[in-house]
Amino acid sequence: LYETTKRISSSTEMSSVLRASIPYMNDDPKVLDAYFACTKLVSSDTEKGRILRQLAAKDDIDRYAISGILHTAQRISSSTEAGSVLRSVAPMVKNGDKDLKDLYMESAKTISSSSEFRRAIDAIM
Repeated sequence: LYETTKRISSSTEMSSVLRASIPYMNDDPKVLDAYFACTKLVSSDTEKGRILRQLAAKDDIDRYAISGILHTAQRISSSTEAGSVLRSVAPMVKNGDKDLKDLYMESAKTISSSSEFRRAIDAIM
């Protein structure tokens, strides 16, 4: 699925396929790595944010997936989208380990808007 998805040129179509695959994903790091590799190819910040937020909403999301979401969020140039993605994982990070919190902070520092940055930080306090 991910090898084929990488060949889709439309951000909207790629986003649709990636979001539809979320319920069928497992926690295998190879699957998640392929998923995030495809997500990074999505040029639209809006679509990239939609993909990451939907994955964050998955009931059984693990630490590896949260880390992937945070790393991918660093590639979102829209402060609004990046902040929204970070806030979607904030409840899981808030109670997580120090390394995950540090990665969250590193990701938050990529947000150029001071108000979005503050909202992202407030979400884990």
